[in-house]
Amino acid sequence: MTNRISKKERNLIINSQVIEDYMWLKVLLESKWSLLINEVPDEHKTDFQFVVPYILKQCGDEWKGDESVLHPVEDLGDGRRACGLCGRENRYIYYIQNRLNGNKLNVGGDCVEDYVDIDFLHEGNSRGQLFRKAKEIRRRRGLINQRFPGIQNRIDNWLNKVVKYDIVLPTHLEEPYLFQGAKLRELHNTFLRREADEAILDEMEDILNKEIEYIRTFDENQLHNRENQFIATKRIMTWLENRRDHKTMKTLKQNGVITKETISCIWESSFVEKSSDLISGLFKSTSFEIIEIDYDNDGFIIKKEPSKLELILKFDKFFSNFGERIMGHNTNAAFSDNNISKLSSIYGTNSPYVFRDELKKKIGAWSVGISILDEEVEHNHGYLLDKRNQTYVQVKLNELVAEAKGIVLGLNNPDRNKFEKYVREKVGKRYNFVLHMPPIIRETN
Repeated sequence: MTNRISKKERNLIINSQVIEDYMWLKVLLESKWSLLINEVPDEHKTDFQFVVPYILKQCGDEWKGDESVLHPVEDLGDGRRACGLCGRENRYIYYIQNRLNGNKLNVGGDCVEDYVDIDFLHEGNSRGQLFRKAKEIRRRRGLINQRFPGIQNRIDNWLNKVVKYDIVLPTHLEEPYLFQGAKLRELHNTFLRREADEAILDEMEDILNKEIEYIRTFDENQLHNRENQFIATKRIMTWLENRRDHKTMKTLKQNGVITKETISCIWESSFVEKSSDLISGLFKSTSFEIIEIDYDNDGFIIKKEPSKLELILKFDKFFSNFGERIMGHNTNAAFSDNNISKLSSIYGTNSPYVFRDELKKKIGAWSVGISILDEEVEHNHGYLLDKRNQTYVQVKLNELVAEAKGIVLGLNNPDRNKFEKYVREKVGKRYNFVLHMPPIIRETN
């Protein structure tokens, strides 16, 4: 039974996983450094007295030595570090990690013995042997730092030297550098573990000297390729990662540039912007022109004079079908007016009305017509009229757009015969617009 939680008990509990099962206690501890029973609401007092001892025991079982450090105990020599539980300054610090939630603490020897089973730290050694080993590691770390000032920071920042670049480093440049970094870390730890003598420091020096050459090569790669239209960038890699396109990422890493094998999979916004002049030039071979690039909707806004109908050709459809063409290669699909129209959809809130009005004018003298009122546009439907037998059938507006936008654009695809056949053969219940004329059929072509 307990009537209080001390500061160090509080810090242990709040960093352990078991507290998640006792939210009432967690809320109290988050606002206090210690807790007395008279500060606990009446409905939780019994639990506080009888359950907290169990919680503390469970906390101790959750913690183990931090496997990410070289040695579970560090001798700070003349230095001191505050215990993560009680706050007292200590020369010897234990590094522990929670098995369940991954939290880490730096804890003094007394607190470790009070709350955590430390047998796993000793590996058959006495506490004195453990401390002597920590002292020897400190001595050897001093030797390394004398020869290579700031060596630990150089090791820890080895990877950061790579990730800082905006341009992707190809595998043949990056992998040898990362290999040398991993080797340097292992040599460093081998020496600290007393598994090698000072001769190993010469090998470390060779690697550190090579680092300078690697960084110079990386900087030159950035300088020479910054203006390359098709260089792979970190933004492109992040975009591919978000799409989980690891296959394309792997290919880009191999050579560092976008090729005809990968361009069909890449339409990241900064790449589209950088390629906009090439893409606009490509459109000059057609009757369409780009009037805007809508990055919010990921598409090129295009028009074909004299029609006022605006279309959007999505980035993914453009690059997957025609991307290689901006690199000077042919594609299976021709970059033609008909294919552009086929892959595009109408754009903007006004376009359905423009489509309706222009289609009615185009087919005014044909044997078929349409009837689509403004309110029907909002409900995505209209009517197809067969003037020969005076019947009508309902059609979804988006279906009609897909079928007939080529007529509006003056592409003759479909031609008159094909569209008239489409209207006559449209599946659906047909009505005579004289005998069964609903209110919506008020004007026809």
